[in-house]
Amino acid sequence: MSTEEQSYSVKRQEYKQKRFELALEYTPEGHTVPMAMFDIALWTFNRPFLLMRHRTTNISDSPLEDLRVYNLMDFDIGGPPSYRDDLARFDPETGVMRIWDEAPLHVELASKPKPTGWEISPPLKLKVTDTYRDLKNNLELGPRDVAVAVQWNLGTLDKGESKFVDVVISSGISHEDAEALIPKAWELFNKKMQ
Repeated sequence: MSTEEQSYSVKRQEYKQKRFELALEYTPEGHTVPMAMFDIALWTFNRPFLLMRHRTTNISDSPLEDLRVYNLMDFDIGGPPSYRDDLARFDPETGVMRIWDEAPLHVELASKPKPTGWEISPPLKLKVTDTYRDLKNNLELGPRDVAVAVQWNLGTLDKGESKFVDVVISSGISHEDAEALIPKAWELFNKKMQ
């Protein structure tokens, strides 16, 4: 089902210890019983990175098959005046997505597990539908207005089972600077997101 047909309800949202947590319950259209719970936690504080943990839990009585999680982003590096010259590149070996422009700002996204799919497209072309559930796996686009997406194919989720996707997003004044922050972000992730 596409996100336009899905029904989500907010079960919890709170901010504590520099961490924002949101719990969403998913009930498919036409159903009365919820199937999944999505717990999302975000942390950032005086550091040039964002930490995110996404947990999906099967709260139904039957397996959830072919679970896929997506993260779509449109950074508009350099702000509104310079969004048309953004570039993005995905490295399939490391699983890292890079976004930058001529301004001195570079953003990198890394995850555990590594993405199984990715896409770099103009924002209005980046879509996930019932027919097109997999991203295009193109490696580079720009300079132009770009949005990026990553996909994780997590397989079957049995009753009561949870699966996690952990993400760090770093920013720096160069590719090397943003890249060097990723190990530091993972180190802090282990302290702040457990």
